[in-house]
Parts: sequence; structure tokens; C-alpha cells
Amino acid sequence: MIYAVPKKIAIISPPFVGHYRILFNLAARLIASDNNIHITFIITGWTHVSLSDLERKKFDISRMTLIEMDGGIFQRPAPFYFTFPRVTNLIERVIKACEDHMYIIYDTFSLEGYIAGQILGIPAICSVTGVMGPFDSRLPLFSQAITDNGPIINQLEDTYKISLLERIQMLGDGYFIASDYQTIQWSWPKLIEIDDYSCNRSLVNNQFMRPLNNRTCAVRSLEEKIIYFSLGTVVTTHLWSHSQSLQRFVRKILESIVEKFDGRHGYRVIISAGRKVSDLFTTIPRNFLVSESLPQLDILSQSNLFITHGGGNSVNEAIDAGVPMIVIPFFGDQHQSAANVQKLGIGHSFMHEEHLLDRVIDASSGLYERPCLTDKNSLYNAIDFLLHENDCAGAFMDLKRDEHINITNLNRLSLG
Repeated sequence: MIYAVPKKIAIISPPFVGHYRILFNLAARLIASDNNIHITFIITGWTHVSLSDLERKKFDISRMTLIEMDGGIFQRPAPFYFTFPRVTNLIERVIKACEDHMYIIYDTFSLEGYIAGQILGIPAICSVTGVMGPFDSRLPLFSQAITDNGPIINQLEDTYKISLLERIQMLGDGYFIASDYQTIQWSWPKLIEIDDYSCNRSLVNNQFMRPLNNRTCAVRSLEEKIIYFSLGTVVTTHLWSHSQSLQRFVRKILESIVEKFDGRHGYRVIISAGRKVSDLFTTIPRNFLVSESLPQLDILSQSNLFITHGGGNSVNEAIDAGVPMIVIPFFGDQHQSAANVQKLGIGHSFMHEEHLLDRVIDASSGLYERPCLTDKNSLYNAIDFLLHENDCAGAFMDLKRDEHINITNLNRLSLG
């Protein structure tokens, strides 16, 4: 009897939900499409930043091999400064784990995957969950980060005889090294193409993909309007303990929302807190549902308005469901998301002042307050406009004319 040689694929991601979950779903579909595919899922984490027990259970019942790696202490909540120290600590382990694999798929935050591919001569595909904008190497934040990390980058280049420095770009508040093989952007094309995202970038075989199972049919009540609020998983977890100003800013926004909707007939507010509810609320109004974690896709399919931080997954999921957004960006590519949402006419964004963006894009700066939200009436006006006056249906229809993109089209991945 002749047995087929297994197709072994290594997927490498940090332990951030928005990054690894979309790759987990991709891996599950790859396995379902071909019984001969074996997935090694490598999490490049830190001592106190890793998968939750609940997420580990999902791997336990999958047909994937999970490898969690501890890259040391998570000292600063800024990708420019937590990436290369972790890469240095983990790269040998990642290389060993990938040795006998046919392909590598690496998240933008897990540059170990790119380096392992270069060293082993394995095709490495880059997964981009963030919202990509144009690249400018002159930005002070980027040039300073390159200077600060220069010794580590040079050491990696010398040790492994590879070229890194000339390949490194910026995406959001982190590094980006484009694949020599293929780049997957998990976004609707027009969300990215509204800006000159390819400026100063060399993208090989760039593909836009959206998960087919995200396209739920909207079922919205005529009896009440649903307002959904979520700031994702990073703002209220990894960043929370590092910034008192962030905590004050988030509480201020929530207090304004409670003041506007508490007890109002015909309105229901659903809040995904991202942490213990008691950390944010002492009492919860009767027409509010607040939970540490909620099924976002299901809720968006019923929502009339989404108040969001502008993370790439959240914005794309709102587009999937056709829900207008109020975007309040905090860091990284969220600023790009907010600008693009405004340009596309699918929501309203409360941006930082332009001259501050090269500073606030760094999550460690602690600059979260912004003049446009000093008066809570500006938030109320945006809510009322999007709930009652502005019909975004046409804008969503124009944006989503690329119906061919989905991850069931696996032939669009460059896998032999």
C-alpha cells in the first residue's frame, strides 16, 4: 500500500486573539479540505502573556499540534519593543519546530516565521490581520525603533547570514516584513485600497481574503435598536494595567453611553467588557447586557450601531454584517482603520489630531484623550446621526462587491 506524504504546515502567531483566531480558522479549513494536511500551530508568547485555558481547549479537540513558546517577560506593551527581544529568545526553537515542514504561515507580529523560512529555505506566507496603509520610513517612531533595536537586528543578521534591516517596514505600531512568496490580507479590498496602502511596500502575490462563515444574514429588530460596544481584547487586557490614562478614558466613554441610554425605551446596549465586569461597572442598567466576552459575529448581525476601537478584525466583521461604526482608535493600525471608515462613509471616527499620530500610534505613549471627545455631546451627535439619519446601506453595498474572496477558495493560497 502506498501512503501519501503528509503536507506539514507550520502556523506561527502571537497569543493575541485577533491574530491567532483567524489563523486557527484557516487551519481548520485547510485540514477539512485535505486529510493529508498536518498543522503545527506555534504560539510565540511571553511568560505572562499566553493562551487562555479556554483557547487551549479548542486546540485540544482540533487535529492540530499546539506548541506554546515562552519568549521571556512582556515588559512594554509596544510591538516595536517587544518583538525582537522575543525573536532572539525563540528563533532557535521555532527553526527546530519548522524543520520538516513544507510551508510556514506567519503573523506579522511573529517574525520568527519569516526568519525560519529564510534559514530553512521553506516558503513562508505572511498573514496580515491589521489594516495596511502607506509606509513612510521617515516617521520618527519607526526610525527611533530601528535605532533602538539595531544591535539585536544586526546580531540576528550576523548569526544567521540573512538580510533583515533592509526588509523591515512598519504596519500600525509594529514591524512588517513582507513575504517573498505570498501575503494574505484578511480584509475587504476596498477597505484597504481606499488609501495608497502599497506605497513604499514590495508585496509579492498579495491576496485579500475574508472568512465565508462571517457573512451572516442581518436579522435586526424593528422593536428596538441595538448598540454594541467593544474595544477588542488588547485595550482592556494587555494595555489596561500599563496605563491609568487609558483606564480613565475608557470609563469616561462608558459613563457617557450609560448616561445616554440608561432606561431608554427602544434601545438595548450590549457591551463586551474584555475583562471582569466589576472592573468597569458597579451597577448595570436594565436595558444593558454586559459580559466579559460575547459572540461578536452573532451580535453584529443584530446590531444597528457598533462602537469600536477599530481593530482590523472588528472593522471587517462590521463590514461583513453591514453595521455602521463609531471608531475610537487607540493605537497602531486602528488610526488607519478609523480614517478609512470615515472615507468610505460607513461610520464616524473620533481621530487624534494629525500632528500627534506619530506619537499616539505607539501604545506605550499613554496619549488617549482627544479634543474631539472632550464634549460628550459630540459622541451623542454621532450616535444619533448613525442610528436615525444616515443610511450606510449603499456604502456597504459598494464596498462589498468583491464576493469572490473567502478562505474556502484555498487554491488562492500558494500551497502545492
